[in-house]
This record gives sequence, structure tokens and C-alpha cells, in this order.
Amino acid sequence: AFSFYASASVGWVFLIGLPLGALFGVAIPAMQGIATRDVDSNNQGQLQGALSSLTSIAAIIAPLLFTQAFTLGNAVTSIPAAVGLPYVLSVGFFIVALMLTLRLPRRD
Repeated sequence: AFSFYASASVGWVFLIGLPLGALFGVAIPAMQGIATRDVDSNNQGQLQGALSSLTSIAAIIAPLLFTQAFTLGNAVTSIPAAVGLPYVLSVGFFIVALMLTLRLPRRD
């Protein structure tokens, strides 16, 4: 979805990515459900606390990081597509997360 947002030079391209972006609202509870299956009942509270802590840290860092990326993207007037820099940064974070996820051991 973020790659559509980053490459959108006209509004309708941005709209193509919206249904894909809406799926992220389903992804977080699904990932929490998968994580809770791998933790025994005695550690469920620790897991939920850790997930909440990571969410809080991301909620603090993301606005600072992405407003700076947006400002930089708007300042670079020589490259018209630079306005999509925050979305390109998001794609980069998703690629890093995918690489880390693929390195996890498989569960049989």
C-alpha cells in the first residue's frame, strides 16, 4: 500500500492503495493472536505488556521521524516524487521487518 502512496503522481493511484492500507487494521490483532499462541498462559501478560510498550514507543518516534521525512521531501523541489519520501521510508521499514521475519525459525 505504501508503495502506491509513494509513487502516486495523481490522486487515483493513491486511491488504489487505500484498500490495501485498510488491511493493516486487521493485521495487528492477527499478529497478536499468532504471538499469543506461542506463549504459555503464565506469560500472556508480559507479552501483551511488551507489545503495548513497542506500540507506545512507535507512537512517539514515528511522528518525529515522518514529519522530518515529509519536510525533507517537500524541500527537495528538484525531484517531484520526493514528496512521497515518508511512504518510501515506510516501505523500507516493511522490507526490514519482512527480512527479520523470514529469519525466524519455522515452527513445525
